[in-house]
Amino acid sequence: MSTNEQSSGKAIFLTGASGGIGRATAILLAKQGAKLALMARSAEKLASVAAEIVAAGGAQPVTIAGDVRKEQDCTAAIETAISKHGAIDVLINNAGIGIPTDLSTVNTADLLNMMETNVNGVVYLTRAALKHMRARKSGHVVMISSRAGIESNPTAPLYCASKFALEGYTEGLRKQADAWKASEGVHIRVSNVRPGNVDSGYWGSRQVAREKFMTCDEVASALAWVIDAPATMNVVDLSLEARR
Repeated sequence: MSTNEQSSGKAIFLTGASGGIGRATAILLAKQGAKLALMARSAEKLASVAAEIVAAGGAQPVTIAGDVRKEQDCTAAIETAISKHGAIDVLINNAGIGIPTDLSTVNTADLLNMMETNVNGVVYLTRAALKHMRARKSGHVVMISSRAGIESNPTAPLYCASKFALEGYTEGLRKQADAWKASEGVHIRVSNVRPGNVDSGYWGSRQVAREKFMTCDEVASALAWVIDAPATMNVVDLSLEARR
């Protein structure tokens, strides 16, 4: 079965959709026929991505301006997506933020921003989506972690800590999903994707060798492959790195 045949018609909810990996993934999945609900903080940037999708031949996505750090925004966004598309087949937790930190001077605002975005937001959105998926007895949750979730570094240790937390949450969710399958006949897949260095807005003005990094389009292709895996298998962990 081709990727287009598999992706066509799936209702996919994607966070962090206004730029970087999220934007590239939204455009690719829309080209493959997915029904998208896109969430990001900027309504203007979401509208721009939606226009790109339509220009590329994809269906008009549902766009939801909201902040994943806010529980009420996450709950309302999931409800909006279900009301528009009738279901959420796939939830992609892509929204994330990384800030270089000196642990002796880091301010509380940066700490909370990273933890609330990278961890709390995932919990809020996944919880809301799981209620729907368990009732339907099917679904797929895809986490965008990082190599920094299994190997810390001295430049952004709190970002790494947030991704380590995400890794633990994801493993626990997968084990609970396995238990639901055994006790309730619920088939919810849980996949974890760990990109290495990606040429995205994460780096800001830092001087890094972007030409050696993966592109957002390359990561989007990997995500499409994860989503399109046969329903009888689950891509548990997928680590990505550039070979340039």
